[in-house]
Amino acid sequence: MMKEKYLQEIFEQIEVPKEDVRHSIRQGIQRAEIKGKKKNHLLRVLPVAAVLLVTTVITLGFSFPSFAEKLPIIGNIFKMFEDNDRKYIFEEYDSYSTKLDLTKESNGVRITLTEAVYDGENITIAYMIDSEHDLGDEPIIEWDPNHFDDLYGELSGTQLTKKLDEHKYAGIFMLNILNGNRPDSIEFTWEGTSIFSLEDRKNQTKGSWSFNFTLDKVESNIRQFENSATKGEGMEVDLKNMTTTPISTSFYFNQKVDRKVWKEEKLSAVFFDYEMSDNLGNVYTMVTNGSFGSDIEKSGRAMTTEIDEEATSIIITPIVTVYKEKSEQSQDENGVEVELAKSPFKLEPIEIPLH
Repeated sequence: MMKEKYLQEIFEQIEVPKEDVRHSIRQGIQRAEIKGKKKNHLLRVLPVAAVLLVTTVITLGFSFPSFAEKLPIIGNIFKMFEDNDRKYIFEEYDSYSTKLDLTKESNGVRITLTEAVYDGENITIAYMIDSEHDLGDEPIIEWDPNHFDDLYGELSGTQLTKKLDEHKYAGIFMLNILNGNRPDSIEFTWEGTSIFSLEDRKNQTKGSWSFNFTLDKVESNIRQFENSATKGEGMEVDLKNMTTTPISTSFYFNQKVDRKVWKEEKLSAVFFDYEMSDNLGNVYTMVTNGSFGSDIEKSGRAMTTEIDEEATSIIITPIVTVYKEKSEQSQDENGVEVELAKSPFKLEPIEIPLH
């Protein structure tokens, strides 16, 4: 398994054409995988691994003045990420969320956690940022998950942030419990340590924003699958189970890379994303929520909305993106650069009956 520091050096040296991958950069940063400092999977926070995360969605495109006016009213942040071209997955979150309205201020930055939802699989938190100075277009909050790791298990996740005006931001954390306990009620400690911008990673605002709150689990149902695998070009994806709640549907996968292919093609990283539709023709946005494991075998998760009640089957198509190290001539004292080994490709779809 690659070491965290080694991967950090690789990702921070990536050179990508801005016009071709701007939406991947933005979405990847937002999907920063949040890992414990003591863990050795991928990265605690992926600052530029964004360019490695190829997704099927595009940058949000709303107009914000009306939302900015309503922000003091708790309960509207989830709605900001609902109705747009990406058809994000928060349609039912406000109905099942716990209202928080918790605010902490440090070094001229005030963070307010407005509401949160816990479904036994994910912890989703809506927040607001009000700063005395401009934090950039999409500030990322870095936080320490070790307290949660020690009590319950490891987390990975996604962070979405949108700028409302020069000093105000709204965002959502989607945190995924990878392993460990899934109690009916969870005490969550969230301690922000710094805020950095996509445009200027080195210009951080350090501070201390510490919150503690309790969330009760919404109902859920788990369904196991067998013989639901697909493979191709040395890659294999096996769908293991599906968890449904009133607010979302989560899918769990085993993701494998053939050891021979990894060595012969000198790969450095492999990422799996997913497309999903049903037999009625509905297309669902799939949010890939990170993975953990070794270079050649990982457990992955993807999440979407509730599935149409009239659908009798779903079709999931894995999309694979592979990277390799550049030649030694392109390396310098700052680290190792990586590049696409080939164009992203799809595996054969997995079709799952629902009834």
